[in-house]
Parts: sequence; structure tokens; C-alpha cells
Amino acid sequence: MFLTSGESDNVIAKPLVWNYGDAIGYCDIINSGSTIEQASIYLNPDAPFTVGAAYGQYDIQSVITHEAGHALGIAHCHEIGESCFSSTCSLNAMNPIAQTNSIQRRTLQQYDSASYIYIYLYS
Repeated sequence: MFLTSGESDNVIAKPLVWNYGDAIGYCDIINSGSTIEQASIYLNPDAPFTVGAAYGQYDIQSVITHEAGHALGIAHCHEIGESCFSSTCSLNAMNPIAQTNSIQRRTLQQYDSASYIYIYLYS
């Protein structure tokens, strides 16, 4: 079985095999120098997803928001140094630890917005 990207002449097919360990989602980025040429978001087919907060399940909107941040070039809030410098760390959409039973990371926090602004205005 294969996933396809659409009905165009340039259909991209990927086998439905999860090769990203215990990750809930993954964003695969293809760069050309400092330009992002393509970004593909994958969700773990074995992860328990839901819409909204539910015990033991991941809110799909929060996971997609996080992976879309990677598609824009934003790093996890813990990737710069040993600990998070953000005062909103536990709420950041780009916090690397996925939460179940929560919708708190659907909304971008200051770290998330500032990272995007910095990348595209000052890089």
C-alpha cells in the first residue's frame, strides 16, 4: 500500500512504513542551500490520535502545528543549549516532548512566533 501526494503528473509515492522510531510525527525537509525546497510531514500510524484532548491520545492539530513549524525551519525550543530558555517552554508548539490529553500546543507562543520571524527577517 502507498500514500500519494495527489493526482498530478508528479505524484510522489511513499511506502507506508514508519522509520522514525517512537516519534509521533516527523518532518522531512529537502534543502537547496538555505532554501527549503520541499517539506513532507509524516504521522506515526501506530500513535493514538484524536481531535481535542483525550486521555492517552495526541491532539492531531497540536502535532501538525509542531511539524509545520519544522517545515518552516523552526527548531525545537531545547535544541539551543542544554535547557529551554523560553518562559513558555511547556506550552511551546516547538517543545520536543509530545503531550497526550492536551490541546495547549495548538496556539503559537512567543518562542514559536519569534523563531519564525527571526528566520525570515534576519537570516
